[in-house]
Amino acid sequence: TAMGYLALTHASHADADRNTAIGLAAGQAILQGNQNTAVGGYAMGEQTSNEITGNNNTCLGYSSGYALEGAAHSNTLVGMSAGDAVTTGYTNTCIGLEAGETITTGNSNTAIGGHSDCAATYANQIAVGNGATASGSNVGIWGNASISTSNITVDWNVTSDRRIKKDIEDSDI
Repeated sequence: TAMGYLALTHASHADADRNTAIGLAAGQAILQGNQNTAVGGYAMGEQTSNEITGNNNTCLGYSSGYALEGAAHSNTLVGMSAGDAVTTGYTNTCIGLEAGETITTGNSNTAIGGHSDCAATYANQIAVGNGATASGSNVGIWGNASISTSNITVDWNVTSDRRIKKDIEDSDI
């Protein structure tokens, strides 16, 4: 389904099924991907040289997912320019104005909040809050440098799981 000038114009009718594009040049980079949704001007690319063959991407907002290409799949990019630099990354979730704008090939990252971001090529990063920025794989950041207090009204539990520990010994205590 396409609505808007140049929306979904590059899709191969034989190999691109169940795609939806609404807006100026929305979904124009989709060539063979399936079940992709692009809503907003230039969402999911206007770059026809970077063809999308991946599936299940959702881009809502002007230029969200603009650079998606190749087998990039299962990205959820919501907000103006959210995830606009993601190329072949997959399973990224970026919600907010320009959220995740640095991620390129990284995967399984979460950026929630305006200008929240993750490092370009790393995996499993979490950045929550305005301007929060994660800096490497398996890193979570809550808030930015302006946050002066962070409260939680219940106990914060840190899991202790013997499956992820090494050299466990009994204590005489």
